Amino acid sequence: MVTIKQVFVQADYRYILKNINLSISQGELIGIMGPNGAGKTTLLKVIMGLVKPSEGKIEWQWSSGKEPGILSRHIGAVLDESFLYNDLTVLENLDFYADLYQITNKVQRVNKLLYQFQMTHRKHDRVSSLSKGLKKRVALMRGMLHQPVLWLLDEPFDGLDQLSIRLLAKHMRDHIYSGGTVIFISHIMSYVSDLATRVLLLENGELKADCAIPAEWERFTALYGKVNGEPGTMRRGISACHTSK
Repeated sequence: MVTIKQVFVQADYRYILKNINLSISQGELIGIMGPNGAGKTTLLKVIMGLVKPSEGKIEWQWSSGKEPGILSRHIGAVLDESFLYNDLTVLENLDFYADLYQITNKVQRVNKLLYQFQMTHRKHDRVSSLSKGLKKRVALMRGMLHQPVLWLLDEPFDGLDQLSIRLLAKHMRDHIYSGGTVIFISHIMSYVSDLATRVLLLENGELKADCAIPAEWERFTALYGKVNGEPGTMRRGISACHTSK
């Protein structure tokens, strides 16, 4: 689905990502973990085509990367910025993005998402009046409107109440079962262990570990615990999980 080969990303004379090699396949649910500033969000933006590598290359099965419109049809992303219009209602926001994506069955698609995220009764509320958790629900609906095969989610559970967490987790699992792929960033280990089939560990822009879940989870947690430990312990522990080739 997506192949990343020897990718470096440089900004302000420093490398944000260093020699990333990664292959992403259909049906995977991948968690990304690592300390602040490790390059996690930048990696998602590289996969989206928003950030171009300084060195190396990325290949998508649907596009050469020169046609951003094609990429956007296959990728749904929810990052830090919600890209919602606060002065519009929930329904008006979803209608706007449905038109932007040229969704032919707009009414049915919007109504289905409103029902699935239990937001039908709030569809006429302005986004500005919603809680952080409800805004996140709307942002997630916005990212899923066009039924993309690949979901990229940056801390999707942050600020959600328990109901919203359960709804999102169900959607992520259902998407995988239907043949889609999900990559999400989280700092909560329980979300990663419960949902992911694979987990990546980034530190200082480098891919330190690439582990299967549940088979390598215990070894991953030992590595993750060393990120804030003694200098050099991550390098010594890298053999516990496989690294990308």
